[in-house]
Parts: sequence; C-alpha cells; structure tokens
Amino acid sequence: MADPGGDLTLTYKQDPAICSRVLPAQRVYGVTVRDDRDSAAGLTVELRYSGAVSGTRTMLPRGDTFHATIGPFAYEDHGDLTGRITVTVVATDSDGAATTIRGNPMDLVGCPGIRIG
Repeated sequence: MADPGGDLTLTYKQDPAICSRVLPAQRVYGVTVRDDRDSAAGLTVELRYSGAVSGTRTMLPRGDTFHATIGPFAYEDHGDLTGRITVTVVATDSDGAATTIRGNPMDLVGCPGIRIG
C-alpha cells in the first residue's frame, strides 16, 4: 500500500452530557503572614489567579496562616478548559502597605481529558 501523503486531522468531540459537570482540579493555598503592627484580623490577604481562568479569592486566617481554594470549575461555565493558572498572593495591612508573592502554578486538563498527538 502506497502512502499518498497529505494531512490527517482527527477531531474528537465529547458530548458535554457525559462529561463530568465539575472539573476535579482544585488546590488549597496557604501562606503565613505576619505584620509588625496588625494582627491577622487586621490584614487583608487575597489569592489572585490568571491564565486558563482568572479570579480573586479572599484568604481566611487560621492563626497567622491564611488559606484559600482555587476550583473546582464548573464545566458549564468553562467548557473544555485546559491550561496553566498563575497565582499571586497580596497581603495588605491597615495602613495600606502591601506585599506580593508568587505561588506555585496550577495546571488544568479539562473534559474529556484525552490528548492525541
């Protein structure tokens, strides 16, 4: 059999009805924050993320460690969501002084979770 050349294109479409309604990817971030004037109750700490999806979460304190969760993401809102999310945490005290740190990124593989090629 001879190879006639040309391009082969494979299209795979998953019916959303049989996809999971919630992408299971989620991550809890925790950061220890201390200030020379304010207690944890006087600080505002936000988890900001961007990339495949974007948003902001207020981080809640447990002692001097603040926590927030990114995800899970609803399939109806995001469809076949695949990509990287970059994360930063911004802590602000009552005087408005702020500091920013970068967190570990998060990778999402959306429904159906099959990659060919």
